[in-house]
Amino acid sequence: MAESYFSGKIKTLRMTKGLSQEELAEQTGLSLRTIQRIENNETDPRGDSLKRLAQALQTTPGEMIEWRVEEDRSYMGMVALGSCAFVVFPLLGILITMIFWILKKDKMQSVDRLGKAILNFQITWTLAVCINVLLFLYMAFVGINNVRLTSYQPFYFFIPVFFIYLFLLVVSLVNALRIFKGLRYRYVPAIKFFR
Repeated sequence: MAESYFSGKIKTLRMTKGLSQEELAEQTGLSLRTIQRIENNETDPRGDSLKRLAQALQTTPGEMIEWRVEEDRSYMGMVALGSCAFVVFPLLGILITMIFWILKKDKMQSVDRLGKAILNFQITWTLAVCINVLLFLYMAFVGINNVRLTSYQPFYFFIPVFFIYLFLLVVSLVNALRIFKGLRYRYVPAIKFFR
């Protein structure tokens, strides 16, 4: 738990509810001095005090404990790098990203946003690869105007897939590097499946 964790959380929730320190003290049954000490990071609420604060601020003690002021860039970087697993198998990038996202999405707001951005990006481009495969199979077996692809024309399939994979890899690695440096990331273009 960060040093200024509870002080920032309690103060933010109190101000969001439009309560003064005196009003919060009255609603919780705690002394004004106790509320001031918590917000000044002189003490952390425990047991009954934590329950009273959570009830007055309309949250749960668990949510208060799990809330993070500082985001974990290394975890976010792992989420971004995990998406590169699509190189092995297209759905693996989606699966690994989803696992990382589900584990921390309720605890870290930035991981929730990042996970959704990566999943939207990965699903969009996985669909592009699938469409390319279907078009190739259609051309190989059915053809257009009775003209089918021959076995000597695999570039109709491999060249687009190669460029899609290269694009995905570059975007994923560049964004992972940007996340590790604390910079903004951009996973575009992508269809918004998750909002």
